[in-house]
Amino acid sequence: MNILSKISTVLFVAFLAANVAFAQKDESRLNIGQSPKKSVVSNSLLAKNTSLSKGISFNSKNNYTQFYRDLLISNSSKSTEAKVVASQVQENNFEKIKVSNIYPNPANDFAYIDYTVNGNFTSANVSFFNLLGKQLAEYPLNKNSDKLRINTSSWESGIYMYQLIIDGKKIATKKLLVRHN
Repeated sequence: MNILSKISTVLFVAFLAANVAFAQKDESRLNIGQSPKKSVVSNSLLAKNTSLSKGISFNSKNNYTQFYRDLLISNSSKSTEAKVVASQVQENNFEKIKVSNIYPNPANDFAYIDYTVNGNFTSANVSFFNLLGKQLAEYPLNKNSDKLRINTSSWESGIYMYQLIIDGKKIATKKLLVRHN
């Protein structure tokens, strides 16, 4: 028994020595409740644009999102102004035509659209399509008239789409329900 106790003592001392030699610092592997260390990286792209922050923290997705959002805004601000001016010119042309919603909706035999045309267009039409995209009818909008009458008596009951098309450009798309009694 004396030999057995000596062997167990030697093994215990060797175990303690190994633990001390290979022991981690007095920290948990999970580091619960502690704030993690943050790494900061600078980018050569940031050096060119001084209005942006000088670094990104790797621990927050919000910082990445904000960085790229700022980068997109600062790079596209000049080209956005030109696009806005061009779209305002087009909108001014299309504002010279006013089209009401179709009524009655749901329609039985006839549906009506009130409109006014005051612009310089080569063509202004209202086209009707079924849900498969097949064109059923196309009605021109005349400057001499202010109401369009659509005959739906030959159409099957169902949902149809109608589009306002000016000079070949689709301006608006809406729904019409046809229900025969």
